[in-house]
Amino acid sequence: MVIKVKRGAQHFRRDPAVISRGIRKVEKKRREEKAFDSRVSKVEEAIKENKKR
Repeated sequence: MVIKVKRGAQHFRRDPAVISRGIRKVEKKRREEKAFDSRVSKVEEAIKENKKR
């Protein structure tokens, strides 16, 4: 999934650097913690399913 950092930052009214750091933090935690990875995967799937509707 490609995230447009600038658009995401504008949407959440945050600096793009803050968004980038958050993305890296989540990616690292997903690699280190299988339970966290599983929860994030479930959220991703729910979002994808909702978009199809």
